[in-house]
Amino acid sequence: GKLPILGKVEATAAWSAKPVITTITWKPVKAFASESGDMGYSFGYATFISEDSTRYTNYCTIWHKQKDGAWKFMYDAGNDIPNPNK
Repeated sequence: GKLPILGKVEATAAWSAKPVITTITWKPVKAFASESGDMGYSFGYATFISEDSTRYTNYCTIWHKQKDGAWKFMYDAGNDIPNPNK
């Protein structure tokens, strides 16, 4: 129900209102790479735990392979979901 957060100022403001996250865990469901092997994406579930709450999300991350062979994320997004373990 929210629009994307665009820009550093907006992202800083949006995250400053959230509780401090103490633990992040994620479980990839699938990952795919382009035929050329230089781009890919993965998606799955993540859990964010803070001192007073636990949030569950799904996520999608787009990756780009760097010249040195390391993968760098180019885009990462997700949204809250109900507890998938119930």
